[in-house]
Amino acid sequence: MSVINKVLKDLDRRGRKPFDAADSSSAVAADNGRPKRWLWWVSAIIISVIVALWGYQWLTTESAGEPAAELVQESIPEPIKPYRPQSAQQQAQPEPVKTSTTGPAVEMAEQPLQLPPQLKLPNEPNSRPAQASPENEANDVADAKADEPRQSEPVFVKQPVNLSPQQVAAQHAEKADNAQQQGRLSDAESHWQNAVMVLPTNLDYRQKLAALQYGRGQISQALVTLNDGLKRQPDAHSLRLLSAKILQKEGQHQAALLLLGKAAPRVSDNLEYYQLQAQLAQQLEQYELAAESYGSLAQAQPANGRWYLGQAIALEQIDPATAITAYERALEHLSHQPSVEFVQTRLQQLGSSPEAP
Repeated sequence: MSVINKVLKDLDRRGRKPFDAADSSSAVAADNGRPKRWLWWVSAIIISVIVALWGYQWLTTESAGEPAAELVQESIPEPIKPYRPQSAQQQAQPEPVKTSTTGPAVEMAEQPLQLPPQLKLPNEPNSRPAQASPENEANDVADAKADEPRQSEPVFVKQPVNLSPQQVAAQHAEKADNAQQQGRLSDAESHWQNAVMVLPTNLDYRQKLAALQYGRGQISQALVTLNDGLKRQPDAHSLRLLSAKILQKEGQHQAALLLLGKAAPRVSDNLEYYQLQAQLAQQLEQYELAAESYGSLAQAQPANGRWYLGQAIALEQIDPATAITAYERALEHLSHQPSVEFVQTRLQQLGSSPEAP
């Protein structure tokens, strides 16, 4: 508006010069004179100036409106996008940086991208793991199981076990029995020998070894096995009896009788021992020993008529009168008919008339 004032003042000065002389006259006279053309010029100029100023103002507001619109558009926040889980591969790839061809933008693109400390790439150890798909989870689980240390498989280590001699001998005895049942006599004999070696005082193992050796025809070896046991245990009457039976079967009656006569075990616990001794003594016509042995058996089993019969037969060769008493005792306890008839016949021959039972 200061420009308009200057123009008006300028026009005022210019319009008054031609009329300086008539200024002294009255205003009415001047108005009645020639027409005032300068007023038209002033009005036209003023209108032109106003139009020019209005056009200038319109142009300036039109040109200044575009940056203002851009500023308003930039001030409007972008709509928040819904969160969508991204795969590990998508998160691993950073978004491309938009650059322009201008100088400052190019310099910014050349500089390394720096993220805030709260934002970290997925490959960093402290970053939050991406939400994996079921297939990726299965693969991860398989990889984790593969990375886990395998549990050591049980290893069987042989450790020596201290077994007692009885246990070791029992093991050999069991193997010997199995081998003998399967017909592997050599293996059975080897196991019996091991059992006897571990427990030399075990009478059962030694007897089985001797019986196996005798069955295989090793008579001398069987007798050696039994004799070795008798040396260790002189009171082992079962070994003495077995040796005597082997000698008897081999026809060595005298040797068998001598072997039995070296011991006098308890009769009630060794009936077979005394019975074999009485039979061998009777076969060898050692009637006194035979009568004594049968008498010992009759005392141990007074209800057994066979012992009285054997004693009577042996006494008949020594003292027939004493034999009659033994026959009569036998007749009381015998039930076998042929034996009864034999006793009756012998009593008649000896001068006694026994009554039939």
